[in-house]
Amino acid sequence: MNPTIRRGFTLVECLVAVTLLAVGMLALSATTLTVERTDGRAARRDAAATLAWARLEALRGTPCAARANGGAAAGGIAEHWRVLPAPGLSLARDSLVLPPEDARTPPPIVVAAALPC
Repeated sequence: MNPTIRRGFTLVECLVAVTLLAVGMLALSATTLTVERTDGRAARRDAAATLAWARLEALRGTPCAARANGGAAAGGIAEHWRVLPAPGLSLARDSLVLPPEDARTPPPIVVAAALPC
């Protein structure tokens, strides 16, 4: 075999390949973290929306004369509902504010419905 012909990779090629692999893995982990954070926010917003619909269903089950404004707080979620009487029905609006996750306060979740008497 001729000694001037070399096979394999040089040290520089190996270092470049490992560096590119490391950068790719860091990008993948950053993407995974962002997806998990977004998924957590969506789960909290879904729980708050479910809470709002449950409140409106509870108001639907009460007589029109007993429906009143109110507020509650549970699990860091502040809830305020308002009931406005109208002929033959009540207009209900439930607003929920989630706790801030970082420097930004998330927008409130507002659910409204017309509740027959």
